[in-house]
Amino acid sequence: MFKYLFLFNLQVYLTKYGYLPTSLHHPKDQDGQVKQISEALRVFQKVMELPVSGRLDNATLVMMKQPRCGLKDPFNNRTLKYRVLGHWRKKTLSYRIYNHASSLGVAKTRAAIQTAFRYWSEVSPLRFHELNKGHPDIKISFHGRDRVCPVPFDGPGERRTGLIAFTFLLNFPPFGSGKPVEKPPPAPAVPNKPPADSAAPNPCTASLDAIMLGPLHKTFAFSGDYVWTISDAGYNTPIRINVLWKDLPGHINAAVHSPRTSKSYFLKGEKVWRYSGFKLDHGYPKVLLIPPNIDSAFYSNANKKLIFIKGSEYWQWDELGSSNELRQYPKSLKELVTGLPSNPDAAFTWTNGHTYLFKGDQYWRINPRGFIEKGYPLSKQDRWMQCKYLYLEFGRNVVCMISSFFSQSCIYICVQ
Repeated sequence: MFKYLFLFNLQVYLTKYGYLPTSLHHPKDQDGQVKQISEALRVFQKVMELPVSGRLDNATLVMMKQPRCGLKDPFNNRTLKYRVLGHWRKKTLSYRIYNHASSLGVAKTRAAIQTAFRYWSEVSPLRFHELNKGHPDIKISFHGRDRVCPVPFDGPGERRTGLIAFTFLLNFPPFGSGKPVEKPPPAPAVPNKPPADSAAPNPCTASLDAIMLGPLHKTFAFSGDYVWTISDAGYNTPIRINVLWKDLPGHINAAVHSPRTSKSYFLKGEKVWRYSGFKLDHGYPKVLLIPPNIDSAFYSNANKKLIFIKGSEYWQWDELGSSNELRQYPKSLKELVTGLPSNPDAAFTWTNGHTYLFKGDQYWRINPRGFIEKGYPLSKQDRWMQCKYLYLEFGRNVVCMISSFFSQSCIYICVQ
């Protein structure tokens, strides 16, 4: 019988963010090591306002998977009291972008910053507006470490885990009060939906309305009135669709983004909404030229066209061509790809050039040659949302977690 099982990724996480001393990497006593890990989990759970158990339960794991600041959490280990970082005394704040990220360009930099401020506005009493000149409340610029910015970066950020170089806690005053918040926020520098909003779907169990590789090269999943992003590490916190795409209704039928034109199309009923980034294009929504209530849509890398699926039929359309092409359709879905299910919930083409179709908890992968790959369908929950975990409990402490599909190599030590 295994006496100790130890998950290396958990140890690295707790050490990286200040919950375990670095000396734990060279333990002299494994019993003491397990106790230290359990105590570190208790501290983490208390800081994050989770039920304190010292166990790696699902709520703790979900919190650890959230995108966050790449530096250690700024609390005193002895008192668990957050440092006073100051707070805004007004609720309407201005910001100014002095330069742009060289890897994104001007337009994408502005869009990313605007999206970030929308997240904060949705879950706080703060409002933000951009200044092109003058003295703003928030100055935004991109540069390496120098005298202007003495805080060290922790790197360019990790695409797989959602880590960012560094950031600071925003200490919001409660409504109607000018006093700072005494208790620590639920997650360091990461805005979340208020817990009172119980309508948000659980990405592990929610059915998909649509999915697309959209603006900012992010994967967006839609369900009901909500949308969330998906990375290699799993899903992020759902937010309302109209926070990102103003005037777009919920419960859409399909969504597709065209890398050819940088336009995003959303279909619901007999209408289509077209957006440039997160801004609705003039004249939209419009009436569809194809039947209403489309099941799913995706962009075809092979012919640079948009594919729309309903039931066991499909239509394809060239954005830069004539709508007369639609008169040749519908055609049987079997002519497109053999073996696909009818009425798919969602579909999209990902960064690897493969197309994915989802129905229920299953998904199929189509290679660039137009064939379903062997071994499919697979589970959407396990492989995309990464929701299935096996917990091994020994005594009072859960000291090992094994994921059925971990985004990084899972290194663990078993001692009899």
